[in-house]
Amino acid sequence: MILCPRDCSRCDEAECRRDGCRITGEPMLETCELCGELYVPFCSLIVCVACIEREP
Repeated sequence: MILCPRDCSRCDEAECRRDGCRITGEPMLETCELCGELYVPFCSLIVCVACIEREP
């Protein structure tokens, strides 16, 4: 799920997904599919770094 960095509400704006938040100019937030932790995506990951580090 893509979340707005301003208020952490769900964002469905295609422009924001592509270019970052049109209101704040910050990168959009995503939720980790394993633990639900918020993170700033840098590539096509769907889990946070902490969950990746925990995997054997």
